[in-house]
Amino acid sequence: MLVSLCLSLTAFSIWYLVIEPSKPEVVLSASKKAQGKTIDAVLLEIEEKLKQDRNNADLWFQLGQGYFADGRFESASTCFSYVLRLTDEPSSTVFAAKATADYYINSQRITDGVQRLIDEALSRDPLNDTALMLIANDYFLSFEYQKAIDIWQQVLDSDRPNIDRVTLINSINKTREMMN
Repeated sequence: MLVSLCLSLTAFSIWYLVIEPSKPEVVLSASKKAQGKTIDAVLLEIEEKLKQDRNNADLWFQLGQGYFADGRFESASTCFSYVLRLTDEPSSTVFAAKATADYYINSQRITDGVQRLIDEALSRDPLNDTALMLIANDYFLSFEYQKAIDIWQQVLDSDRPNIDRVTLINSINKTREMMN
C-alpha cells in the first residue's frame, strides 16, 4: 500500500507541481477548460490547437502533462522533449517532467539520462518539487527509507504553497512505522 502511495505522490507531483509557477495563466486556462471533460477530450483539444501552432511550447507541455496523467509516458516524454527544443531557456520544471516520464519508461529506474535531467532541473532550482519527489520515490522503491524521508522533509521544508503537506507527512509517518 505504501508503494502505491509513493507512486501516487510522484504522479501527483508531476500533474500538480510541474506547471511553471511563473505562468499561472496556463494553470487557470487549463483547469477552467478541463472541467467536466474526459482526459481524452482535453488531449484532443490540445492536439487540435497544436495543429494550428506546432511551435507552441506551452501547448506541448500541457499535452505532455495530459499524456503523463493518462499513463502514456513515452508520448509525454516526446512532448517534453519538444518543449526543451522549442524553449530558449527551459525551466527546471520541464527537465523534471521529462525526467519523471523517462523514469517510468525505464521501469522506475534512474538511468544516466534520467539522472542528467534531474541534475539539470536541480541546478536551475535546487528545491524543484517534482525532481525531489522523483528522487524520494526512487529511494523508497530501493528500500532506502531514511533517504526518502529526508527528501520528503526537504520538500516540506521548502514551504512552497503547492505542496500536499498532509500526504507527505502521512508518507513520512508510515515509512517511519515500516522502519521500526
